[in-house]
Amino acid sequence: MPVAGVMAAPQLRVVYPPPQHTTTAPQIFFIGTAPPEMPVTINGVPVGDRSPAGHFAPSVPLQPGVNRITVTAGKQVLAFTITRAVAAPPRPSSRWSQRWIWCASPTILFASQQPPRPIVP
Repeated sequence: MPVAGVMAAPQLRVVYPPPQHTTTAPQIFFIGTAPPEMPVTINGVPVGDRSPAGHFAPSVPLQPGVNRITVTAGKQVLAFTITRAVAAPPRPSSRWSQRWIWCASPTILFASQQPPRPIVP
């Protein structure tokens, strides 16, 4: 129960994203607020653009897969696990054979296919 005349300690709040989140986007906005006199960092990088009231919304780049991100203000630390899902390439059209060669890695996605018969001019 609150006591009259006693104020709660200022808080760091992040309203988006939730602590566990999945996206296909290459970056995500962290939308939140902290007391304006308290520096805010995301993964150790200072958040520069903040409103006079302490609001912030920087964009953070995401690597494919799991990204662990911490938002810090003073002694408060909030932890987030943001997963960037990478979409598979489109399926082949019906005029091509179903012979595919796949090579996937976090930085390379390659697909090759050949026609069902040689094309001779």
